[in-house]
Amino acid sequence: MTLPLTFRLPQASISVTRVDSELQDQAAHDFERLFRDIGPVLWRAIYAYSGGRRVVADDAVAEAFSRALERRDTIRNPVPWLYRTAFRLGRGGDEDRGAPRAPDGGAGSR
Repeated sequence: MTLPLTFRLPQASISVTRVDSELQDQAAHDFERLFRDIGPVLWRAIYAYSGGRRVVADDAVAEAFSRALERRDTIRNPVPWLYRTAFRLGRGGDEDRGAPRAPDGGAGSR
C-alpha cells in the first residue's frame, strides 16, 4: 500500500516577525514598558551570567537602561542593544578595555 506524499509548510502559531516588530515599535517609544517587559528577564540572565551576584545584575541592568535612555534617538532596536550593553557591563569589560589593570582592580595606579 502506497501512501500519497503531501508537502505542507508548517504554520507557526504566532508570527515571529509581527511580535518582533511590535516589540521594536513599543521599545522605540516606551522605555518604561520595555523595562517592565524585559527588565526582569534581562536581570535574571545577567544574574546567572555573573555567577549569582545580585549587585552586578542590579547595576548592569540599571546602567544599560540608563544608557539606552541617553541614546534613545540613535538606537534602532533597543532589545538586543540592551542585552549587549548589560552583558558587557556584567563582565566588567565596558570601559577601559585596552588599558592595563593594576593589581587592586583599578585602571591604573598613581
